[in-house]
Amino acid sequence: MNILRLMYAYSLVLLQFACLIYLIATGPILASDVPTFLVQLFAILLAWSALWRMSGSRWRAIPEPHPRARLVTRGIYQRIRHPMYAALLLLGLSWLYNRYTAERGIALLVLFAVLLLKMIYEERALRKQFGKTYEVYMRRTKRLIPMIF
Repeated sequence: MNILRLMYAYSLVLLQFACLIYLIATGPILASDVPTFLVQLFAILLAWSALWRMSGSRWRAIPEPHPRARLVTRGIYQRIRHPMYAALLLLGLSWLYNRYTAERGIALLVLFAVLLLKMIYEERALRKQFGKTYEVYMRRTKRLIPMIF
């Protein structure tokens, strides 16, 4: 991997964590109402399910797959390609709903943009690494929301 690609990948991760830390630091973490708490619980379960499925596949925070990674297409990955990103966005939405400010709204929009760039980067790298297998997988799954997006 060349140095520019590596710098770009790490920059995306840095921006992602900066947005998440800002959202956490500027408002309550736990929801103050039951429906929003249920969204948070769902997001945590979604993240846990994704991490559990990824165990043993050489998971990384940067969107560059490990050279010896295996393609995970079972469990939640049968429905969406990026369940961790979906979970982070759900948590971000719940935190914004819990305490809305324009600045927090901007942080969530930046987070969405960064995650979208990470998805595009990661999917290119996965197509390169897994070829036709990943292309077939992409055709039968959506990025974040089953049957929609």
